[in-house]
Amino acid sequence: MMWILGSLYVFDERVTMAYAAPTEREVIGVCECCGAPSEIYVNCADDERHRHFITCEECKFEGMFCRKGIHKGRTANGYSEKIEREILKEAEWAKKHGKRFSSAKEMIDDILR
Repeated sequence: MMWILGSLYVFDERVTMAYAAPTEREVIGVCECCGAPSEIYVNCADDERHRHFITCEECKFEGMFCRKGIHKGRTANGYSEKIEREILKEAEWAKKHGKRFSSAKEMIDDILR
């Protein structure tokens, strides 16, 4: 049996296309919020960016901003820009040190404690 890494990014309404069964491929995408493996692409809610980014099912919500879309004073979760910067710093630290959160909410709650 052949083992496949990832899925294909396609330029139509599908966004991604798996060319192997889930049991024959490895998910290599990483959620931009919590670092969990994922193949889900969403569009940044910033009308000027329209950047696709990867998120997991637990972190996905409508009106979500990518990290660069947040810089305009908008936040993905309603927290202040200062808190948002802390959240992003913590997410980078967690990613580097292998810490995983089950959702963006869990990560935010951990930071705000």
